[in-house]
Amino acid sequence: METTNYLPEEVNGLIAQSSISEDKLTAIQGNLITAFAALNGLKKESDSIVIKDHNDEDSMKLAASLRKKIKNVRLTTVEFLKNRRKEVQQLKLDYDLEDKLYLRLTQVTEDITKNLETSLKFKEETKERYIIESQEKLRAERTSLIYEKGLGAYYTGSLDLGTISESDFELKLDELIKLKKYDELMEEKKRLAEIEAEKERERLDSIREERKSQLLDFWKFVNHADRSLDFAAITDDEFNDILTRAKYAEKAEKERERQLIEQKEKELKDRELQLEKEREENARIDEIYQKRLTIIQECNFQFVKLNLSRDIALLTDEAFNYALARKHEQEAELKALEEKRLDELKAQEEKQKAEQEAENLAKMTDAKKFALLQKDIKSIINNSYEFKYRNSVTTKKQINDYLQKCLDLIG
Repeated sequence: METTNYLPEEVNGLIAQSSISEDKLTAIQGNLITAFAALNGLKKESDSIVIKDHNDEDSMKLAASLRKKIKNVRLTTVEFLKNRRKEVQQLKLDYDLEDKLYLRLTQVTEDITKNLETSLKFKEETKERYIIESQEKLRAERTSLIYEKGLGAYYTGSLDLGTISESDFELKLDELIKLKKYDELMEEKKRLAEIEAEKERERLDSIREERKSQLLDFWKFVNHADRSLDFAAITDDEFNDILTRAKYAEKAEKERERQLIEQKEKELKDRELQLEKEREENARIDEIYQKRLTIIQECNFQFVKLNLSRDIALLTDEAFNYALARKHEQEAELKALEEKRLDELKAQEEKQKAEQEAENLAKMTDAKKFALLQKDIKSIINNSYEFKYRNSVTTKKQINDYLQKCLDLIG
């Protein structure tokens, strides 16, 4: 079967591939031709509407009326097609191709009608767009003017610069200019106040430095409480009082130092004199010590214990002589005791020797005893008998005892 030019190629292709019965396909095709013919007429009618300018209200109203008409056509057609789809879907196995056809027709119908609606909506809203664009342009121009005049910091955006009247904008501009001038005036006052404050700081710094310079040589004599003061904030009398106290403290300190130096010099001189006396005394004691040590060494003590320390030089001559005499007495006593001890020891040894000789003699024969006796008597007579302790006071007694023993042996 032949198709008209009103149907899109895609729809014609679907119809050509369809296996639907001739009668039903003819009915569907008739409906499609009618629908697309109506859409084509609406498109031509939409294209015929031309908006001359933003004052062409008749054309804009015509576009609005046609848009609403097309919208009704779209809604009616879509509703009809949706209902037809529901019917077809009930017989999906037999009408699957028809379902796809109606689905695609629905999509195409919606695309076409929406595009037409959008185009007509744009034409319909020409005046609104003009107003919005004009406001945007005016808003940008006025905003640029505010910033050109250096008023941007004062504009808060509380007014819509694109919609207010020119007189209201001029009033707002005057208000911003006044705010700027007020801020500039306050800034100038602030700047002048800072200059005055800087001058005052410099004046106070000058006073402070001058006074500190006067106190510099006496600073260590300024008490801690006065050091913490702001010297630029006190009166001249108060400062002079601090300076006077510091000078007096320095003078007192110098006097203390002078007295201390004199005291130290006196102590040093006294110490040197004391050392000199000590050196002389030590030399005198050393001389006495050497003399007395020589005297003691010449005494040649053998038995007494001697104190040879430097203490002997500290004794007076009388005390030293007395002590030396006592040492001589002790030496004689100790010597006598030692000689007595030695004599007793010698006597003991002689006794033991005589007893041994007597014992040995007792063991001899009479002929040997007599010969020995003759020899001893001869020696005694010739005074040549050798006794070991010839100078002892007991020698004669020992000889007599020995002779008696010899007589006893003979007899």
